[in-house]
Amino acid sequence: MKNISSYTFIGSKKPFCGKGKKGWLIFLPLFFIAQFRTLAQLQTISLGTPVTPSAARVAATNAAKLPFFDDFSYGLKLNTNNWLSSGGTLVNNDYATNHPTINILTFDGLKADGNPYNFVNSLAEGPTDTLTSQVLDLSNYLPADSLYLSFFWQNSSLGDKPNTNDSLRVQFLTNGGIWQTVWVMKGDQEVANFQQVLIPIRARNLYFHNQFQFRFQSFGRQSGQFDIWNIDYVYLNTKRNQNDKYYADLAVRRNMPSLLKRYRAMPVRQFMRRPTQELNDSLSTDVVYLNQTAVNNFFDYDFTVKDLLTNTTLQKTTQANVVISPNPAGLSSVKIAQKLATTLSQLSNDKYSLQSTFALKTTDEGVIINRKQNDTIRITTEFSDYYAYDDGTAEAGAYLGKGFGRIAAQFTNNSNDVVSGVRINLLPMLTNLEGNAITIQIMENDKGKPGNVIRSLYSKVSYSKVVNGFIEYTFDPVAVKDTFYIGVLQFTDGEPLIIGLDKNSSQFSSKYFYNLGTQWVNLATQTNNADFKAANGALMMRPIMGGTVKEVILGTEKDIQDQQLVVFPNPAKEYVSWNDPTLRNVELVDFQGQSILKQRVSESRVSVENLNSGIYLLLLSDERNTFVRKISIVR
Repeated sequence: MKNISSYTFIGSKKPFCGKGKKGWLIFLPLFFIAQFRTLAQLQTISLGTPVTPSAARVAATNAAKLPFFDDFSYGLKLNTNNWLSSGGTLVNNDYATNHPTINILTFDGLKADGNPYNFVNSLAEGPTDTLTSQVLDLSNYLPADSLYLSFFWQNSSLGDKPNTNDSLRVQFLTNGGIWQTVWVMKGDQEVANFQQVLIPIRARNLYFHNQFQFRFQSFGRQSGQFDIWNIDYVYLNTKRNQNDKYYADLAVRRNMPSLLKRYRAMPVRQFMRRPTQELNDSLSTDVVYLNQTAVNNFFDYDFTVKDLLTNTTLQKTTQANVVISPNPAGLSSVKIAQKLATTLSQLSNDKYSLQSTFALKTTDEGVIINRKQNDTIRITTEFSDYYAYDDGTAEAGAYLGKGFGRIAAQFTNNSNDVVSGVRINLLPMLTNLEGNAITIQIMENDKGKPGNVIRSLYSKVSYSKVVNGFIEYTFDPVAVKDTFYIGVLQFTDGEPLIIGLDKNSSQFSSKYFYNLGTQWVNLATQTNNADFKAANGALMMRPIMGGTVKEVILGTEKDIQDQQLVVFPNPAKEYVSWNDPTLRNVELVDFQGQSILKQRVSESRVSVENLNSGIYLLLLSDERNTFVRKISIVR
């Protein structure tokens, strides 16, 4: 498989520590888990069990018939009339660009429940996701019927790029119950645009039987969301040939933006303060025609906005005779857009779930199968109790490559509000950190960057039980005014907390910051070069708004300036002291993220004489402010 040393950068599959190879343990700043080469400030980790032949045949109770077609546009679940339900693949419309129609199927190193196939060995490689068809009765067909299986494929796109020894393969089930490989693609064949493959079914003695099945299977890293492959538009039928590549199918495919300009979701009471300014002027998507044509095509569409909570249509518009012009170089496409009604700024309820829809009016006449299911695309914008920049899907993950560092997200209210919790998408990748320490922080604004910590929560790492799920951390509500920040503090170097990264929301990159010591850095200031790939996207961290504050503090009192706090001596042997007598609550956290001392002191110092030598995190707080310092203890 891969040439891997003792520890590997997340996503890159390159050595983190070159033990035995004259290497040093390199501490890196915030990473975006993906392919990268050397030191960087922020990088990314780009975010099924195989079915045995016998198991596949036993489980296949719903026989499929020709023609067999699936472009995965029925919804975000597999169509069980076509496929076995197991296998770990993910139906989505987020991991690819320029796909044939709405929704694709993604293969990676995560099972159906979102957990890695191997959460013990971070370097493990082997079979990952599998997609297996239901049984097809081919016993009445002959090679002369010219059966072909076709599909579109792409590797990586917005996810992690497969390596040379990673692969995607297609197999046919023989009449002897053996899976025979008929097509394989290695990871070194990187493809930016979807490619179509047509595979003939000709071996009468092997495949023309009443228990025929075909399957796709990926191979790669088994410890997380690695080695991404996407497929779309799977079609098996008779009377085909190698030139049967185009289809009389008009379809939508590209996700719409949110109804909102500044967020993808926001609290309804914050929206109602400035509804006109918060709404986008229009929404758009694109329409593709999967046929090569020399003439203009025309279609109509409906655009609607509907409140799902009350089943009320708030806007409906019909557009007729939209032109899609021929494209001699390939498939034709056209952008469609619709202005939003001004009445949407007059919402008055305390919660909304607004679904925006483009629905093409097509018949796709002349085809032998129904392709109308790919004519409609929707997006839902939530007006509830939280802010979000992300769209709810993590194509990758971001993490701090250095312990005692912090990451933060900026949010701006239209009026004073209260934060009562934070929802975070923590990705289960490489190392299982379930139960390890995690610190959530709420911070004030300091000239456009995170400032004083006004609330801290010390809790434990937990993973969601569903793909792209969030874990909710709640705390005593804290008042915030115009601009505030939510953040996470990471304790250790070698076991980073990996936060979901929505790469389809790169327009919000400037809302995120990281700090490896005393300076906050905006992610939008990073640039790509030969050795570094900046992490563009939205970290999946959402503040929960609302609640009752015990003591309203809006920053009008004397602030304790973080930069004025001095901790001494450092390194320390017997005591650690500080220069602010108001900070009485003390906590020490060790290098593994475990709290080893927590007490309220009567003076501005704490004894460390019973602690071992090492690096520790010192947290000092009063009733509303918490400050963090890294200290060394020597013996």
